Amino acid sequence: MKVYKSFEDAHKSLLLLGDPASRVNLDSTLEIDNLKFTQCQGSYDSLQHGGNIINFVGIGPKRSEGRPSGNYNSMRQNPFYHTRESRKAFPVLVKNNAGLIVCLGIYEIVDITKKVSNEGFSYFNIRLQRIHTLSKKLMNEAYM
Repeated sequence: MKVYKSFEDAHKSLLLLGDPASRVNLDSTLEIDNLKFTQCQGSYDSLQHGGNIINFVGIGPKRSEGRPSGNYNSMRQNPFYHTRESRKAFPVLVKNNAGLIVCLGIYEIVDITKKVSNEGFSYFNIRLQRIHTLSKKLMNEAYM
């Protein structure tokens, strides 16, 4: 698995669209192009089963990385709904506790669930499933 020094380096190397500083980047059809998150204590964003499953907090106000701070609007989740319906696959980048960025692979959205945080705010949990580990060949086949 290739390690990057920054999200910007990963974007350049993997030829990803959008802003390297943004958690969610969209393509021209307003579907998800790539997702990014930082592993940190207390985050609702999580890796399960060795990274094969990811729980990702949807678009909305955040107190800190992966922690909702207000009720989420379902209309803001439209890119996730459209991407799930089209079954489009996209890469997911994560910054680990050591500050290094890795691309975990190519994922599809398998579920979108409205949940309530410990603080009482509603948010959307986007459940992703890995369909490919990243290699240059698979990147070109599954994503480009």
